[in-house]
Amino acid sequence: MVCPPGFYIHIYEAYYGSESVPCSISDPVSTLRTACHGATETCNVIFSDTFFGGDPCSSDPSAVKSGYIIYNCARSKTLDEARGPWRLVFKVPSGTSPPAGYNDIMALYTSSDAYNEGNTAAMVDFSAGGSIYKSSILNQWGSNLTATAAKVSFFKSGQEQAYVVFDASGKGKDDWFDQTRIIDSNWIDIETGNTTCEINSGDNYKRVFQIKSDYTGCSNETGWFMMKDYGATEGCSGWDTVATTMPYMYYSTTGLRTQWSSADKELADSFAIFLMDWHMVFKVVAEVQTDGSLETIWTGSSSINDGLDSAISVTNSPNSNYKSSVVETWSEDFTFMDMVKYAYFTGGVEKAWIVFDGRGTSKTSWFADSKILFSSYSDIQTAGKGTVSITGDGIRSFATILSYSDCASLTGWMMMSDYSSSTTCTFDNAGTKPYFIYSSTETYGLPQSASSWDSTNFPKADVLGIFINGWFPVLKVSKEFGVSPASGIYDLWNNTYTVNEYNDSLNAFSFAANTMPYKSSIVDFWTNYYIKAARVSFIVSGTEQAYVVFDAHGTTKMSWFSCDRILYSSWTDLNNEGTQDYCSIQGNEPYKQHFLMESSYGTSCATNSGWFSVVERTSGGCSWEQKDSTFPHVVYSDTTTAELNTGSIYILMNGEYY
Repeated sequence: MVCPPGFYIHIYEAYYGSESVPCSISDPVSTLRTACHGATETCNVIFSDTFFGGDPCSSDPSAVKSGYIIYNCARSKTLDEARGPWRLVFKVPSGTSPPAGYNDIMALYTSSDAYNEGNTAAMVDFSAGGSIYKSSILNQWGSNLTATAAKVSFFKSGQEQAYVVFDASGKGKDDWFDQTRIIDSNWIDIETGNTTCEINSGDNYKRVFQIKSDYTGCSNETGWFMMKDYGATEGCSGWDTVATTMPYMYYSTTGLRTQWSSADKELADSFAIFLMDWHMVFKVVAEVQTDGSLETIWTGSSSINDGLDSAISVTNSPNSNYKSSVVETWSEDFTFMDMVKYAYFTGGVEKAWIVFDGRGTSKTSWFADSKILFSSYSDIQTAGKGTVSITGDGIRSFATILSYSDCASLTGWMMMSDYSSSTTCTFDNAGTKPYFIYSSTETYGLPQSASSWDSTNFPKADVLGIFINGWFPVLKVSKEFGVSPASGIYDLWNNTYTVNEYNDSLNAFSFAANTMPYKSSIVDFWTNYYIKAARVSFIVSGTEQAYVVFDAHGTTKMSWFSCDRILYSSWTDLNNEGTQDYCSIQGNEPYKQHFLMESSYGTSCATNSGWFSVVERTSGGCSWEQKDSTFPHVVYSDTTTAELNTGSIYILMNGEYY
């Protein structure tokens, strides 16, 4: 299997067996996905009984077997950028009438109102018996907040059954639902299947949030999903009927578009919209000056308009700068900064952005070439940059500059002219400072053309914003300190202990080795909180070495740790589409292996392979379980894939809530 650079292998159908007998492997896709799914560019497999773990035609040894794989090449961008965590902003259970004062669900969506905001029960229940929910964040999208991606999901029996992810950069709640912005989906043909996204049909059929394909009459209409809004008076008999209690939602169950009149569809329990959003911590409006340079404001300890909600906006109305006090907690022991986004906006529309890895950084060191994760610029990760820093080149701050020998040859992506900075080139004196200029293409540009500022290809923006995503620890266990009063890490998590929640006398609020354990009361009241995602981290010498992130919507303190909920991971072969022998908090209880992520348990210690495990039995077992004399301890794979559990001793485990 081969995919071009920038794409990864997505396997969706396979077969191995004999059609003449007939006999075949029951689930070849899972085996092949474990071997190749998510691989970048190439993957080679040899079809054999050994590869698939047995002969599917053992009753007829003379059977001639064959096989095939059907796969497509998905853009790698979806793995890097649109990965979550996701914030719920809108949810509609099937059969639930709209709130009083609204004629239908779409009227609530388009209104400026929120509904059931702060109601945790409404936010975590995705059953048909749940409640409608709308966050005020939905109304702020595109004006007061920025989102990387949006996701629509259909739920059945508490589990997400189908989804589509859209690129949401530069979009708001009225214009994001666009077929040209689709970047990921469980339906592998959705980007090529004559797709039309329609947020509202605008007629008596009242089909909303519909992704459809061909229409040649009710009996032949095809698509991927649709919602029938409350109060519809027309429909197609059999599947789009008005006799069913509205609203209701259909989704295709085939992994492809379906003909709605066929049986390959399912009524969902609920429909939900999620955003991958960001928390603003710094905002500068063009031409609005403060006491001191903006570089000094960022690196200093003072806040600006902290707690003033109106200042937290991606527009220049109000004309207020902003710095959150959160910036000053950046490097504190128990702060876990994940990603940082640096972005420019004009008219509330995001024009340019760069996302940096915030792990293990300070409030100044995150802005570095080595920390760039992804960007609106396609060339910024690979280009040999001359300047990437908050201090910049001494003239321009918060600067990403490719090269600079003279004004006419300076090339770069984004930079700020602070009010106290020098004036060297024409674009350094293009108006009242501070102001921000950026390349308007997908690659670096030249801000100066001949002897003039090129305001077309390197224009000004209205607003500069810095945003963060982070995590709040709810469990920390350090090697060599024990977990008293619990008997082990599993017991500490599973039972109702609260440990050192407000006690930092022995560095319980630290990620260092040999520090006291910590468990928040949040764990035992999990369903009372809105928890978007959970992250299990493995930290050595204060630095995260490996991690896996799970979607936690609608879960309990035990159920979130499930492989079908994996959003992303530091291990390239650990995802929600592979196969695992163990993937649970309880793990392999007889052997006291908990929080266990095991790829293949095997028939002997030498063949055990996986990603990580809490080791709690003090005698016996495999040699990899006895690599350290203190119990409990944790082992993890220190490669980027699953490996034989023969040597990687873990120091610290960190469960987190967000």
